[in-house]
Amino acid sequence: MWRTYLRSLFLDGTEAAMAQIEQARYERTVSEVFLGNESIDDEIVRVGMAWHYQELFGKLPQPS
Repeated sequence: MWRTYLRSLFLDGTEAAMAQIEQARYERTVSEVFLGNESIDDEIVRVGMAWHYQELFGKLPQPS
């Protein structure tokens, strides 16, 4: 279900961009993903397909 929804966001061929936030445990990269100027991360949380880690909230890049 979530894969289908995410794929639907990219149907017009728009490329995504990632903003690295930090290097997490086990060498995982924590990033925020953007489609144009819109945060995909915010969208998937909004529709209930992801959750928000409160401890990372202060590390997120703030919009200008």
